[in-house]
Amino acid sequence: MDRSNRRLQPVGVCLICLLAVMALLAPPPATSQDRGRESPQRDPWSVYDGQEFYPPSCHQLSYFSGAQNPAEFNDDISGWPPGSFTNSTKTSLIGTILRHRIYQVLEDIRPVPQRAPALANEIGSKRILVERQPSEFCMIFEEEGPVGPNGVIFQIKPAYLTEIDGEQVLLTHDLVPGTGDLTIDGAWTFAHGAPDFLMTVLNDSIARSLKEILPAGCGTHPNKNGLDLENLRFVSAIWPISENSGGSNCEGEVRLTLGMRNHKLVVVDK
Repeated sequence: MDRSNRRLQPVGVCLICLLAVMALLAPPPATSQDRGRESPQRDPWSVYDGQEFYPPSCHQLSYFSGAQNPAEFNDDISGWPPGSFTNSTKTSLIGTILRHRIYQVLEDIRPVPQRAPALANEIGSKRILVERQPSEFCMIFEEEGPVGPNGVIFQIKPAYLTEIDGEQVLLTHDLVPGTGDLTIDGAWTFAHGAPDFLMTVLNDSIARSLKEILPAGCGTHPNKNGLDLENLRFVSAIWPISENSGGSNCEGEVRLTLGMRNHKLVVVDK
């Protein structure tokens, strides 16, 4: 399959959000700001892997719903001998938006005790498929990698449809191990007949809102991500970013409430 040479770097999504905020206060290298961002030329059916976009991959549902070749997990299970792991795949219908059926495929590779290498991790993947036309499905999202406290994804949770301000939205939201509350996030609407990726506009809206309300010399916690997509909010401690910020000016926290405006996910209250 055409995704065989890719491997997830899951902290990218929320690092994008964090870097977009930092860009307004202490700009990072230009390439960091653009990672995973939309461009006018990008096909709306492109595959998003939590960090970057790849060309569309559209086939019959059966093409995606079978178990992946273990070799497609790259070096995650390289060196595992035959019989040292079990492989299970579950395909389920998430729902339908504007006649687009949406499926997800969850795959789980588990090491067999006493047969798998020492410290072998569970490996998981999540693929989100959207029906572009009858019997043709495009994969718009894929994440994969070691799962658990020592992996790159803490837990793979099912994607789901929700309603935000009267509009149906497809969301995926998984936590990354560590203390930074970093997450792998994706959000789409289908108001224009194709997937409309919402994270770029949301990240820009968060960055603008923080610039408007934070005192001079203050930023959000540099090592934590405040985006809580499941509860439609951004919450973060206020943090000094310079010696001249003034101690009391950088105390407390900032709270942003998210919602829909013109089919886009944005900050609606701060």
